[in-house]
Amino acid sequence: YPVFVLAGVLLWNFASGAINHVGNSLLGASYLISKAYFPRMVVPLSNIVTDLVDFAIAAVLLVPVMLWYRVFPGLGILLAPFVVLLATVFALGVGLWIAALNIEYRDIRIVIPWILQIAMYVTPVVYPLTALPQRYRAVAVLNPMSGIVEAFRATLFGTAVPVMPLLWSVAASLLLLVTGAFY
Repeated sequence: YPVFVLAGVLLWNFASGAINHVGNSLLGASYLISKAYFPRMVVPLSNIVTDLVDFAIAAVLLVPVMLWYRVFPGLGILLAPFVVLLATVFALGVGLWIAALNIEYRDIRIVIPWILQIAMYVTPVVYPLTALPQRYRAVAVLNPMSGIVEAFRATLFGTAVPVMPLLWSVAASLLLLVTGAFY
């Protein structure tokens, strides 16, 4: 269970931090963007790269914990980078939406940490998706991070990747990224 929770929290902290940092990035770099021609996407991308480095360091610390609890991943671990890439796309998409809304409505940056905190409990971070009653699982899967977190754990534990939640996560993440970049 500690490895299970740590894996979920690790990925959630990455996504949550990236959403928060990307969402505030354009406000923080407004002096840079408004003075000269500067590609605006560089600022959110640089923030997400920083969060990826933090995630990589934390993921290295996950290895001794997995060894301590004798959790040895199978070949499915090779899919973990793709799941992390999907989490990155999701966080960037949501972050771009928040960044654009932050420019129009300055109070959004105050509400976002609260929403992210609530979203952690809605996402199966410390519990498996299967712990929910069957009638609530479909609603829980509507949260794109549910499929991402479940798929990340599946790659670590060598269990079956939940296909339908993952496909929904891919579709929602790509939609959020494209519309967020456009907006």
